[in-house]
Parts: sequence; C-alpha cells; structure tokens
Amino acid sequence: MGREGMDADVVIVGGGVVGLHAAYKCALLNMKVLVIDKGRKWCRGYHVPSFHNIPMHPEGISGKDLIESLRRSCAQREDLITIIDFTTVEDVIRSVTPDGPVFTTKAVSSKNDVETSYRSRAVILCTGVIDRQPEIRGALRTILPYANKALAMYCPICDGHLLKGKSVGVLGHAGPARSILSTLRMFQLGSLTLLTNGRELMEGTDAPAEKVEKWKQSLSDHEVPLIKSGITGFFGIEKGVFGVVLDDGTRKEYDHVFVALGWYSMNTGLGTALGGTVDDEGFLRTDEDCRVLDGKGTPIIGLYAAGDIRNTWNQVPIGWGDAEKAVIDIRFEVL
Repeated sequence: MGREGMDADVVIVGGGVVGLHAAYKCALLNMKVLVIDKGRKWCRGYHVPSFHNIPMHPEGISGKDLIESLRRSCAQREDLITIIDFTTVEDVIRSVTPDGPVFTTKAVSSKNDVETSYRSRAVILCTGVIDRQPEIRGALRTILPYANKALAMYCPICDGHLLKGKSVGVLGHAGPARSILSTLRMFQLGSLTLLTNGRELMEGTDAPAEKVEKWKQSLSDHEVPLIKSGITGFFGIEKGVFGVVLDDGTRKEYDHVFVALGWYSMNTGLGTALGGTVDDEGFLRTDEDCRVLDGKGTPIIGLYAAGDIRNTWNQVPIGWGDAEKAVIDIRFEVL
C-alpha cells in the first residue's frame, strides 16, 4: 500500500508505558510514528511507586522513571518518532481507499486549543483505563497521596509479594473486591479485611442471592472480617499506615489497603466510534494480533488496541507484548 500523503505510518493514542514501547518498536521496523499524549498525569502507570515485574529492574522502578526511560529511548529515534504532548484526541475517522484504510486523527492541544488532523495508515489505541476511587461522605476523595506512598494499592498480582505478614484491607463490595480477595489469599498475609464503605455485598449488581450468600460463607471460611460501616475519612500517611475512620468514630489501621472498585472509565470510546465492540466487562474486543473487532467479530483493518483496554492481565510486560504484536502486524499486513 502507498505511504504517500500520510503524516505518519502509525498514530498511537496514549503515551504511557505501552504507547511509548509501541512507538519505539515502530521505529525499529522503519515506520514513521506519531504519539499523541494527553499528559503524564493521565497515565495510570506514571503514578505507580515501584514496578517489580520488570526483569531488568528486580529492585523495582517507579512508573515515572520507567516512562522517562522509555521517552529517552524514543528520543534516540527522533528521525521516525514524534511525541505530541498535552494533546487530546477528540475523534478518529476511518476511510477505505483502493490503497487500504486511511485514518484521520483529530487532536486538540490543551496549550492553545488548536485542533490538528493527522493522516495515517494505522492507529493503535493505548488509552488505558481509569480506576474508580472511593466516595467519602458522598464525595470523591482522591487517595493518590496514599498510592504514591504504596499504602494504597490496586493490583495484587503486582504487589502481593510485598505483603508477607502485613495487615491488608480491601475496599470494595462487588466483583472486583471478590477477585482481589481471592488473589491475595495466595500470599502469606498477616490479616485480611473487607471494607464495603456502607454498601451491601454485590449491591448495584444483578448477582443472585445465592451468589451473595456463597461469598459471605467464603469470607467466614477464610476468617476474613467484613466491615460494612461507612468510611468518613482516612489517616495515617505520616506514620506509614493506611487508616480509616468509620461512621461510629472507630479507627482502623492497615499496613496497606487495596482499592477494589473497578474502573471509572474504560477509555474505549474511540474504538467503539470506529465500529469496535466491547465484551461483557467493557474491554475492547480484539484478536490475537490486537486488531479491534467489529460486531461480527471481524478485524477492523488498521485499528489496534494494546494494554489495559484489552481484556487481559494488567501487567506492563503483557502490554509490551500487545504492542509488539500490533506493530509487527501493521508492518507486514497494513503497510
């Protein structure tokens, strides 16, 4: 297919750990690529205090340092990689031509509110997901200060190995909390407690009563206390604990608390607007090469998704594998 008249071979939406890796792989395969990034603060991985599942960093590396390292790698290939910062993709339009698909990506800079369009043969969506945060006294209250100190956690597969002998709370009441509790049992914790913040188990879901009772029995069997009181505040960051204040004034302290409230946003809108579909959990449906699938299960040629918006384990190495598959498929099947 012809590459003339294109601003890039590939446009990547999202400059997190997966999007940057995809850009670098594009350059290695001699493809011109544009990365459009909303800003580091929007990247879920950027706020991680320490990744321990990166083989070349067994001592751990912060999300910030990991992203800066990836950006330095991309800077070595400025002949092929352009990163457009502080810019939001508002729309992607796909056209079919005799030479194949052409994507027009419309993006707006947050610095000057100017809209610019970019034409490419392929688009990779690396937009990630946004965690739902707890409501305290009916209002959203950020717990990022606790997350930045690794007192609040989100991924037991990432951090469970750090918790031997620790007291751990799980903040949630539905499926995500149940899943995280189950995963945490594989580690030798000091204690494990479920805090539902005033909600009943499975409240707001269509779970049958027998499933709820089964979960209650499982909590009892595994000696996991269930605290259903509402939470009115947090404390303890100054002394390195995650503390919660309950409705009756009771104060509970834990070494760590997992936020298990699911996703606030799946960031799949660009994909579905182009004809992509989502699965029962809200993730973009893709094939093994990370091509986004339409309602008939047919790949949308030229459109890819990598990282957390796919229904896979939320792990950096897996996201990198997604990026590898998508970029290789583009090089041999699209261009």
